[in-house]
Amino acid sequence: MRLWFFLSLAPFVACSGGTDEGTKTPPAESDADADADADADTDADTDVDCTATITGVTPGPADTDVPLDVEVRVDFSEAILETDPYSITVSGASGTTTLAADGLSASWIGDALLSADTSYTVEAAVCLDSQQSSFTTAAVVDLNALEGVTFEVPWGDLNFTQPANGGDLIAALGDIDAILLQMSNIDLTTFEVDAAATFSIDDGTGTIVPACGSVVQEVGDFSQNPYFSFGPQTVTFPIGGGIYTDVEALELRAQFDTSGTFATNIQMEGLIAVEELPPFYADCNSPLMALFLPTCLPCTVSTTGSCMLIEADAPMANISTLDIIADCGLDGTTTSTSTSTSTGTSTGP
Repeated sequence: MRLWFFLSLAPFVACSGGTDEGTKTPPAESDADADADADADTDADTDVDCTATITGVTPGPADTDVPLDVEVRVDFSEAILETDPYSITVSGASGTTTLAADGLSASWIGDALLSADTSYTVEAAVCLDSQQSSFTTAAVVDLNALEGVTFEVPWGDLNFTQPANGGDLIAALGDIDAILLQMSNIDLTTFEVDAAATFSIDDGTGTIVPACGSVVQEVGDFSQNPYFSFGPQTVTFPIGGGIYTDVEALELRAQFDTSGTFATNIQMEGLIAVEELPPFYADCNSPLMALFLPTCLPCTVSTTGSCMLIEADAPMANISTLDIIADCGLDGTTTSTSTSTSTGTSTGP
């Protein structure tokens, strides 16, 4: 019995090394998760694996003539997550910052148009990196310099972004040489503009003339000088061979240079009745039209009640020698309630 008792104690003696060192303090437990939640809490520490840096800010430093609806973009050296720290602020303006789907950039869009001819400072940050940049918005245009002037956007310069897979189809339609826009009377108090728009076409003899059968007159808006907007208005669209189709809610927008001699940032959109387009598609929602990935929206000019959205942009519009008002026998007025003009330079609202 005593032999069994001593044999049973042998493992404990071996574990103690055969010596009596008193009561041993067990080694501290390894805190393997000490930092595991360092960034899952609500403190202000920075995730150690967020190493992206800023590689570019657009608009760039000292850029001028920046559009009032500019989108500020900040590019990163590597993709980040939505949970990583990043920010974009623009001095004196409020807006929303959004991370790109690929995580390689973030964009800031203002809640309203910025002020003309104003300097803005961009503060951008990502992970542990930050940069500061500045830009100046476009100056206002002397509206007096625009009265009676016709501007043209060459049809071939238009970049069609809608329909998504049919820009070339729309761009190839018609005998259109250019889009024309002429301003006649400009009220420097209300910033309303008596304007006329149409297309220029070949008259059959090789001479480019305004398409007088397609002219629409509308009160344009210069309240956001140097931005001008025209429409929405329904126009007849010359396809060629004597065929016309209707475009509903056509809108034109442009940013004019301070000198009033050209415009940039041209944008056009409208709704087109596809059943009037050769080879006369039956319906915007038809299987054949689906090949062009159209956006079909309700309209009144189509017998089906559905039209295809067309959107396009162009880099520039220059002064044309054509005179829509004179050549088409118009009086240069629209439904504007005030068509008086005055001297001086408009500074916008």
